[in-house]
Amino acid sequence: MKKLKHICRLMAGRHFRTHPEGTAFYLKVTDFDQDFQLKGDIEPSILEEKQYMKFWLGTGDMMVVIKGPNYFAHVYKNAVHPAIASSAFATLKELDVAVLLPEYLAWFINHSRTQAQLKASAVGTNIPSISLKTLGELEIPLPPMERQKNIVNLDSLFRKERRLRGQLSSLKETLFKEQLYKTL
Repeated sequence: MKKLKHICRLMAGRHFRTHPEGTAFYLKVTDFDQDFQLKGDIEPSILEEKQYMKFWLGTGDMMVVIKGPNYFAHVYKNAVHPAIASSAFATLKELDVAVLLPEYLAWFINHSRTQAQLKASAVGTNIPSISLKTLGELEIPLPPMERQKNIVNLDSLFRKERRLRGQLSSLKETLFKEQLYKTL
């Protein structure tokens, strides 16, 4: 086990005013789907300025929601670029990939047990939030790299199966309704 603060650099997300002629992406919690993946319809909404370079997300950086009722982690993979995480997120940079796969860390943070731990440590009544210090104290189990890869692969397959089951259910419903309609 290692504390999160010992395996990465934690930064707070930033607040920016949006701009109608934006050239960079300002990622908000609403830009993610129920599987914590970026939606496909995100538009650039802030100006790309050099003074913000240290805040740009890089491939493998992680975003963790630290404000609001629901917390989750997402590994940034340059799907939209350049991008900055909003102030609802903590950004984890310089992950020690020699001991930790970013995808494994995201899986661990998104696990229901870790979520319960994060919710229990949140403060505030109106908008509960987790401080960077509290997030940094989160203890991360570090199984061998091969086991981390297996966990990530199995979780990916499970999520894919869940999506396919949903699609299959929808298709069955459509087929059933069409069959009933044909009986008229």
